[in-house]
Parts: sequence; C-alpha cells; structure tokens
Amino acid sequence: KGRAEAQKETLAIERAKTALRAAREKTQAELAKAEAERDELRATLAKAETEEASRRQGQADRDKLRREEMGVVADAILKETQAGKASVSTSDDALAVTLSHALLFDGDTAKLTESGAELLARVGGAVKSQGPREVRVIGHNNPAPIKRGLLGGYGDHWELSSAQAAAAARAMQEKAGLDPERLSTVGYAEFRARPADESACAGNRCVVVSIGAVEPP
Repeated sequence: KGRAEAQKETLAIERAKTALRAAREKTQAELAKAEAERDELRATLAKAETEEASRRQGQADRDKLRREEMGVVADAILKETQAGKASVSTSDDALAVTLSHALLFDGDTAKLTESGAELLARVGGAVKSQGPREVRVIGHNNPAPIKRGLLGGYGDHWELSSAQAAAAARAMQEKAGLDPERLSTVGYAEFRARPADESACAGNRCVVVSIGAVEPP
C-alpha cells in the first residue's frame, strides 16, 4: 500500500510538472506573440509618424511656395489692389487673381483698354516668372439687359464674358509670352457669381485668372 501511494504521488507530481511546463510554454508563446504584435504596432506607428512628418513638411513647402508666388503676383498689381479693383487669393492648389472690368475694358465690350492690356502684361509676366503653370481665365458678368449695338454684337452675357476672358488670355499670351497650350478660357456670364462682398468683382463684373489649377465652381 505504501509503494502504491508513493507511485500515485510520483505520477501526480509528474503530471503536475507536465502541466506546469505546458502552461509555461503557452505563456511564453503568448508573450512572444504579444511582443511580436507590439513590435508590429511600433513599426506601424513609426511609419505613420514618418508619413505624417513628410506630409506636414510637404504641406509646409507648398504653403511657402504659394506665399512666395502670391507675393510676386501681388507686387505686380499692388496699385490696383490698394484701389480695391484687384485682389489675390489662394485655394488648396491654385492662386486666383481677380481684376475688375473697370481696369480692363472699354465699357461693356471685350475691347481691352491700353492700361488694361498693360495690367495683363504685368500679371502674365508675374505668372511666367514662376515657371510653367496651367492658367485658366474666367469671365464674369451680371444679368443687366444687353443692347446688342453697345456690346459690339454680342448676343448675351455668355458670349460677352467668354470674349472678355479670351481677350484677357490673348493679351497675356502676346504681351507676356505665356504658353498658349497652358491657357484656357471660360465665360460664366452671371452664373457662378463671385461673392457679393468682393470689391474687385463688384456687380459680378470681373475677370479671374486662376493659376495652377482650375478654379472650383
């Protein structure tokens, strides 16, 4: 009986040792898995932080470039801006120059005044100095009644605003040497009106030169 008891105790001890070893091995495996997951999370976090730092640096570089570009264009139209007839603004990826009709055209026509052509030459020169850029010229007008004779034969404000945009684009191409393959024009007439408090486009009568990207609607 004593030997049998001893054998049972020995067997129980061996089983306990086996169970303990299994538990220890399981714990070690779970710990190793947890450490691997921790390392993976750290690597993922480090990658995300690196990408975020790169994104922020890229945005900072773009913002700096945009400020420099804005300064060049703003200097070209400083006098007109101070008079409330022109403005420069930025969006996510474009620089917009707004020029009042009063600065550009001889009345309600698409005929540029001499001073208007000179102003567009300055704007075009400032744009050209910044390297190849996509430039979209947008004509805005208001829904005032049209007298065909006074508008040089234009049937409606779509025709007139389109002609005004084309005249402005042609002046920048001819006088500043902008690449015509990078120039496009559109006439919005009284539609897609500019903000009512924008002095440079009072009465929605202006030309907008959008530099670097198509102006959002």
